[in-house]
Amino acid sequence: MLVDLEVPPAVLEVSIPQGSLTVDGVSLTVNALLESGGVQVALVPFTRAHTTLGALRAGDRVHVEGDVLGKYVRRLCRSET
Repeated sequence: MLVDLEVPPAVLEVSIPQGSLTVDGVSLTVNALLESGGVQVALVPFTRAHTTLGALRAGDRVHVEGDVLGKYVRRLCRSET
């Protein structure tokens, strides 16, 4: 199941395809960055069955965190300027 998520600009800034994104504490792989400014992830049956993500519906609010490596890269790039 492919899911498109609206994410805050700070999360989008550190998101890359095949990078990680955490949704309500569950680490997921980013399939794609969307032109709308969001990200797309895949929820496989195991993840839906064994986490709280399977109970979510369109429009539900979730806690989203960007990729930790992206955060480090962003920080390093900012300190160089």
